[in-house]
Amino acid sequence: RVLNKEVDNTTKAYCSFLATKCIEVKRTTGQHPGGIVVIPADMDIFDFTPFQHPADDPNAEWLTTHYEFASMHDSVLKLDELGHVDPVALRMQCYLTGIDISDAAEAIPLDDKKVLSLFGSPKALKLHSNPLGFKTGAIALPEFGTSFVQGLLEEAKPSTFNDLLIISGLSHGTDVWNNNAEDIIVKQGRTLNDVVGCRDDIMNYLISMGMDPSMSFHIMEDVRHGKGTGGNPEYEIEMKKHNIPDWYQESLKKIKYLFPRAHAAAYVIGAVRVAWFKLYHPLEFYATYFTCRCDKFDIKVMSGSLEKIVSRIHEIQGNPEASDVDQEELIADTAACEMVDRGYKIENISLMESEASTWKVCKERNSVIPPFKAISGFPVLAAEGIVAARKEGGEFLSQQDLMDRVKSTLNVEESKKEGKDVYYSIGDSALQALDDLGALKGLSKTNQMSLFDF
Repeated sequence: RVLNKEVDNTTKAYCSFLATKCIEVKRTTGQHPGGIVVIPADMDIFDFTPFQHPADDPNAEWLTTHYEFASMHDSVLKLDELGHVDPVALRMQCYLTGIDISDAAEAIPLDDKKVLSLFGSPKALKLHSNPLGFKTGAIALPEFGTSFVQGLLEEAKPSTFNDLLIISGLSHGTDVWNNNAEDIIVKQGRTLNDVVGCRDDIMNYLISMGMDPSMSFHIMEDVRHGKGTGGNPEYEIEMKKHNIPDWYQESLKKIKYLFPRAHAAAYVIGAVRVAWFKLYHPLEFYATYFTCRCDKFDIKVMSGSLEKIVSRIHEIQGNPEASDVDQEELIADTAACEMVDRGYKIENISLMESEASTWKVCKERNSVIPPFKAISGFPVLAAEGIVAARKEGGEFLSQQDLMDRVKSTLNVEESKKEGKDVYYSIGDSALQALDDLGALKGLSKTNQMSLFDF
């Protein structure tokens, strides 16, 4: 039986034939969020590739190409419609600091020596004890905060904006740093300016050595597509003729993919701007970072002492079975460690001060205040309802008053959508979560006054 149907010997043979054609065909879809393939209007998708329903959902709005784009890139156009946190974060930082977003490019310099120094040392942050042994001040900076790039920064020791461009290229390329540029810098003692970081570096260097611009361009294109130079003897003859070092040619042969310099520049400009806020507007930086780039928090840990934060970090790092949630929490804890070590504070959830979803800056107390959303599993409607209820009626008299007022507060936005009155909601589990954090301290359970309250 095949697909619950009886088949004869002839059909079995045909099924076996079809089965051989399915060998090594992908069973799953590797989806690139925002990767859109554009098919000419007078052609059909099947002229290029079959398609699949993502997650086998026939009702999915988007479809996924069955073949990898590498097999189609010379035939069809692909758009990477990527969403980036960077513009959102920059807007929030500008809002918190009073900088007009339209003036940000002029207000935030890209050549501030103290800011650039963060990519090589934490010294400018003035850490009190540095319990985690940070080697750079780039923790929590976009594109430069991962452990891989941190290691790259430590070995490459960047000092200029151009150095950061090269590092961005090295970190985004394939077989560009590991067993390649890393060995050239560490073992051969060369500098960042000597190695290939971005695809444009190849063409510009070869032209500067006197090679034909057209050939220099084609070598760059072959290398960035992972073809190297070994397949074309003419390349090697010309490079030897123009005194291109052997180590440089060997480096080109190892590369599988190279980042464009313009793309690297966009990333570095964003990172340097964020680093400027980190150095000169730390509270606004951390409030934005926790709001835009972190999803999981342990507020009990983060609002505790530096020792408590460090202990939790070591606990997660030392657990080989740490969950994905633990790893996400580790990201926030690491930034919290740096922040507290700089002399700032993370407060507990506050009924009267916490926002629904964004972290809040408190200049008076040199601190940031977490939102209700930072509590794991806390309902959105409960978070928004608490904020709306306190704006409408001020302080809460009791836990009962809190629940009653949230449930009787009109959700204006949802009411407009539904065409009828819709109210916020809050349940016992949300109240318990607040109580567990000590956020209900001082609130009696009911409005009824008790002698034991005195």
